[in-house]
Amino acid sequence: MTIDGMPRLTPQERAERRRVQAELAADLKASGALDGVFARIDAGEPLTGDSGVLGGMLKAALERGLEAELTDHVGYDKGALDAAEYDNSRNGHYAKMNPPGVSGDSRAWEGWSHAGRFNEAVPAGAEAAGCTDGRGDRG
Repeated sequence: MTIDGMPRLTPQERAERRRVQAELAADLKASGALDGVFARIDAGEPLTGDSGVLGGMLKAALERGLEAELTDHVGYDKGALDAAEYDNSRNGHYAKMNPPGVSGDSRAWEGWSHAGRFNEAVPAGAEAAGCTDGRGDRG
C-alpha cells in the first residue's frame, strides 16, 4: 500500500494497464473520433483550465456514463413514453433559491427522493444568517 491507501500496481499490472490504454488510444485515433479534439489542440486551445479541451471531454464522458448508469438502474431510457409504468423513476431536480439574507450562490440544485420529498440541504451561510432548521428557514 502507498501512503494514501491506494494499492501499488505490480510491474505486470502497470504494463497491462499501459497496453490497454495504448490500444484504446490507437482505436480512437484510427476511427477519427479524436479528429475534432486534435483540431482544437492544433489551433492552440488549452488542454487544461476552465476552458480546457480535456475538461470538456471529461465532462461529456462522465455525463454520458452517468446517464447510462441511471438508465440501467431505472430500467428505461430518458424520455421514454412508458416511464410511468416502471416502479423506479427519474425524479428530476429543480432550482432552489436561498432565502433572503443568505450569502453565496443564489441557486442550488435539489434532487427529489424516491419518496417524493426533496433532499434537504443546508444552504451555504445559512447558520451565519440565523437559520436554525437546516433548510434555510429562520426561527
